Parts: sequence; C-alpha cells; structure tokens
Amino acid sequence: MKKHYYQKANEVFLWTRKKTFNFLNNADIKFGTVKNEKGEEVELTHGNYTTFLESTNAEVRKKMHLKQKYKTIY
Repeated sequence: MKKHYYQKANEVFLWTRKKTFNFLNNADIKFGTVKNEKGEEVELTHGNYTTFLESTNAEVRKKMHLKQKYKTIY
C-alpha cells in the first residue's frame, strides 16, 4: 500500500515541477541587460544566456554571473 502512495506522490511532484517550469519559461520575465564582448549593452534572454555563459571573455562571464546572482525577481 505504501509503495502506491509514494509512486502517486512522486507523479504529482513531477507534474507540478513541469507546470511551474513551463509557466516561468513562457512568462515575459525581464532579465535585464549585460555587456557583451564588444562592450555593448544587450538584453539578456533565454536564447542568449548560454552564449554569455560560454563567452571566451572571462570578464563578460563574471559580470553576467554577478548581475544575475544578486538580482531579485519580483
């Protein structure tokens, strides 16, 4: 009996996580701007986030991480 309960609880948890992710992923959340390798202010989006994470310029990566680490979303 307990095995079934835990399986059902796990299914509900996974379903809730997926719904929450989809809600936040599809929302119009503004992530602010970050300076690119040319020193230009660029809006940070889902699409270019990885580009900044993988930048060959360490200063770009550092500034992007610091900005996002201390930013609060309301």
